[in-house]
Amino acid sequence: MNPEIESIYNQILKQVEQLGIVRDTDKLIIERLAFNIHTAKDCEKKLLQEGFIVEGLHGKKEHPAVTVKNKSEAKFVKVLSC
Repeated sequence: MNPEIESIYNQILKQVEQLGIVRDTDKLIIERLAFNIHTAKDCEKKLLQEGFIVEGLHGKKEHPAVTVKNKSEAKFVKVLSC
C-alpha cells in the first residue's frame, strides 16, 4: 500500500474503531475506500494542473481523469451508503 493510501486508511480506521468493533472484513472495505479516496484526490490534482479539457486526436475532449475521478467517487459513495 502506498504511504498516502495507508495514511487515509489509518485515519478512517481510527475513526471507525472509536465507534466500536472493527472486523477483518471492515478493514478490507476501509482499504478499498482509502484507495478510491486517494484515486479521486490524485485525479483532482491532475485536473487542476492540466485542466478538464485536453487535446485528442480528433480535437478537444474531456480529460480522462474526469472519468476515473467520477468512478472512484461513485465507489466510495456506494460503500458509505451501505
